[in-house]
Amino acid sequence: MGMAEMLSRAVLFYVLCSLVILCSPFAPKSDRHSCSVLLLCSPVLFVHVYPAVASVVSIVGLHARLVYVSVSKRHVVFASDCVSNASRPCVEHSELAAKLLAAKRAHGMV
Repeated sequence: MGMAEMLSRAVLFYVLCSLVILCSPFAPKSDRHSCSVLLLCSPVLFVHVYPAVASVVSIVGLHARLVYVSVSKRHVVFASDCVSNASRPCVEHSELAAKLLAAKRAHGMV
């Protein structure tokens, strides 16, 4: 194993660890503390190239899916919140939009 490969594995290990740590708010509460970052990312440092590539692809793919599902659920919840309260319009959102427009007009942005 050459020096370049060791450095690239180390950089990849730190990138994957940061990805797992930064994606933890999107995980369900039961999974946030049960999985260890070291256990997920250590194969990148210690195994042959093909299993390392497979673990990188699986970690990135699973976390991308996790973020996508979490964000789309939050978007659906916000949209359904406005639709479900048809008798009471989304006052909070319209008040905030009016304040934003007033601030933009005050600064000459609109």
